[in-house]
Amino acid sequence: MANKNTLTALDITLRDVLENEKFMGGKVFVCAGDFRQILPVIRGGGKNEELEHCIKSSYMWNDLTKLELTENARLKKDDTKNILFPQKLLQLGSQSEGPVEFDEDFDVRVKSRQELVDKVYDDIENNHLNASYFEKRAIVSPTNDGVDNINQMIHEKLKEKEVVYNSVDVAVEEGTDIQTSVFNAMTSPSLPPHQLRVKVGSVLMIIRNICPPKLCNGTRIIVTNLKKNVLVGKILVTAESK
Repeated sequence: MANKNTLTALDITLRDVLENEKFMGGKVFVCAGDFRQILPVIRGGGKNEELEHCIKSSYMWNDLTKLELTENARLKKDDTKNILFPQKLLQLGSQSEGPVEFDEDFDVRVKSRQELVDKVYDDIENNHLNASYFEKRAIVSPTNDGVDNINQMIHEKLKEKEVVYNSVDVAVEEGTDIQTSVFNAMTSPSLPPHQLRVKVGSVLMIIRNICPPKLCNGTRIIVTNLKKNVLVGKILVTAESK
């Protein structure tokens, strides 16, 4: 994901500081990542600009030693279906010739997002406080808009009463001309929305380190009670971490 210009600046800086003209000033330099995930994000740019700013387009690419992981230790060897799935995904990102085909019984295909939500979160009305129910279910979307849309569909399936929490939108300094309506309409992947709509049974993700190691950025909770200024929840953990 790193822009090649950032790595070039680091290379030049280390050579200068260490007075060593070797790559990265002669220091061991390790990059970790997968080009199947995401290329550098170029504001207003297209595919050509993203490829141009990728480390593969840099002078340093040919001098790097490439190491690849070849085995997924989390998969059971007798679980043929779960072994084939990551193999198929790797084929999709490896420029394999011809179409990558999945067996008919390999997956469940749907025609709409609503049908997908109904398939994955079937009977959520009776399992909205069941941690093991949510541990085995997830829907992945490539865009934030898709995530918001799917989350709203799941939210509507919960029959509990909805409570709306508004963020503080009052300027501290007097005379500050701030259009709060503009800021309230903005969304950010690192901040909750201005209006946080929650029900008992909603699954939320903590985005701050509140009380490590249990309540950290990325911890998921199931809401069990809604107070005026406090959300009460139960930590949602996987079976391996219990």
